[in-house]
Amino acid sequence: MACNAFGSGRLIVGLLLCLYWLGNAHVHAMVFTPGPLIVGMKPTELQTERVTTSSSRPNEAALSDVLARTVQDLLPGYIVRSLERGLDRRVVVLQKFNADSFTGPNGEPLGAIIEPRVVSISGLGVKMSAKITTRVGKSVLEGDEVLLLSPTTNYGELEEKMTDFGLRTAKRLAAMNTPDVSSANPALPRGVVRFYCVQPIDSANRTLQQLGRRLTLELPYFLTEASQKKGLDVAVRGLEFKEMLAVCQQQRAPEKPIEQKVEQKVDEKVETYSWDATIAADAANPKVAQLSVRASDPFSRGNYRRIARIAIVDVANPDLPDIANRVVEGFLKQTTSR
Repeated sequence: MACNAFGSGRLIVGLLLCLYWLGNAHVHAMVFTPGPLIVGMKPTELQTERVTTSSSRPNEAALSDVLARTVQDLLPGYIVRSLERGLDRRVVVLQKFNADSFTGPNGEPLGAIIEPRVVSISGLGVKMSAKITTRVGKSVLEGDEVLLLSPTTNYGELEEKMTDFGLRTAKRLAAMNTPDVSSANPALPRGVVRFYCVQPIDSANRTLQQLGRRLTLELPYFLTEASQKKGLDVAVRGLEFKEMLAVCQQQRAPEKPIEQKVEQKVDEKVETYSWDATIAADAANPKVAQLSVRASDPFSRGNYRRIARIAIVDVANPDLPDIANRVVEGFLKQTTSR
């Protein structure tokens, strides 16, 4: 059964939890919706393969074994941190779960099952991999990420490679949960939308500058709400304040490089769709601002298409929920009509 028996003192609480999980399984099993992402993760399996090659050195087998044990200890933590950074969600790891029903010990639905594995190959190095299983509707999808390490990999290189491996794992999980919008009958859009900068066409217009910054920082929250009201498994993530200053300034002045730490943090984010926008004064009424939002997805090969053009009458106090609702409607219309 999905819900285990509870002690008499916790019966009511247990039943309520069971009803909550069962009634909301379609929500919390999804990878992109708000709330914690529940992941079943098996203990990291460590194997050894002895291979003799003409180029092997006597100490390389020992180096591979030491490196493999280090990777075994560190790999689960890197995967979890990369999922949290990439998806902007808290990750809850369960080591006890039912792989057949895709649930935890108390019936909580899993967003994914990850099986890390490390193989020490004497004379050659270390192979680390992660088998990723996720459930989309009634379908069970599987994928793998693999990375090879030299036996002489130092700790600095190991940090970089394991961070990259964790990020690739997060991106693979996101891709597995993203519908193929290029198909003849595309499903509803699903994934992480990265909302970048709202740039004023007239960079000298201070009113448009202030409005653009406000929309950049505040609109993603309302876009996520509007997506949920439409029944979409979509999370819209915006830029943090420091990221906004760096990324949006770099777009206006490409000759000014972004601070490396900020650029790395932005690059670590998982995204299924990319949105940005421009804002300009209306030609007929300068007191009205025209917001133009465009979108790109993995299947558009970097090409953007406009999904909404919205007149903002009250520039000082824009109706953000209404703007977000119209943007999502335009996005949904274009995505499902192709």
